[in-house]
Amino acid sequence: MIDVWYTMPTGAEMSLPPSVRVLTPSLRLDETSNIVTLSFDDFKRLIEFALSSVTVDEDWYITRYSDVRETSESRGLKSYATEHYRTHGFLEGRLPHDPVVDETWYRQTYPDVDEAIRQGREISAKSHFLDQGYHEGRKPVPDEPPAEAPVPQRTVRSGRAPAARPTGRTPLARVGARLW
Repeated sequence: MIDVWYTMPTGAEMSLPPSVRVLTPSLRLDETSNIVTLSFDDFKRLIEFALSSVTVDEDWYITRYSDVRETSESRGLKSYATEHYRTHGFLEGRLPHDPVVDETWYRQTYPDVDEAIRQGREISAKSHFLDQGYHEGRKPVPDEPPAEAPVPQRTVRSGRAPAARPTGRTPLARVGARLW
């Protein structure tokens, strides 16, 4: 991976992406026809660069994909899972980690899945998403988190404010780039 550093006047360092000409020297853009061409090696390098910030749960990935587990064991490297995802797995339609699937929302949003679950043809919304839904471009959670009910204010008698309550959290699957 190519990494370039720029020193800000304040002394803070910021990572810059590599020049597109360095990353993909074969890239040709034809704005008239809206056609982009580049070599397969440059395409793979571009995908690998785009996925470099995606976190791969190596234990889950190795467990989920037996071919990766076998290669990882033969090489003695668990980190092979991350390498595999970034160079092959994404293009093969594999997932980098165990996704969060909102069972209720998924079943309401996709009535065909709900029907398949009720008829016993599918185990759960999550199993459907893992085996088919991701490849079909279905979403595992809504784009917008549900609105939270306001927390009622309590009367303070001791003169001290009550301890702050944790607010709603965004599921891990909602953090980072969305690919659909």
